Amino acid sequence: MAKKSTIKNKCNALWGKVLHQAERCEYCKRTGLNYNAHHVKCKNRYPRLRHELRNGCLLCIDCHRWAHADPIQFSEWFKKERPDDWK
Repeated sequence: MAKKSTIKNKCNALWGKVLHQAERCEYCKRTGLNYNAHHVKCKNRYPRLRHELRNGCLLCIDCHRWAHADPIQFSEWFKKERPDDWK
């Protein structure tokens, strides 16, 4: 049987891989950049949402920095753009 940490790491990688299929920043819409899969609600504070695809979005590096620097503004944007995923 696989170790719990190994399964968690595989799930983390798969979660990010699925989000990367978008191939563009969800916020600024730019393509052809380096992207980061971003957890909308903190993966540590909400561990049950860690691998929930609706709790993630693909952001370019600049927008990912912005999301962490201004989480309130990011949350407001996310609620407006994807209200069904903000619950």
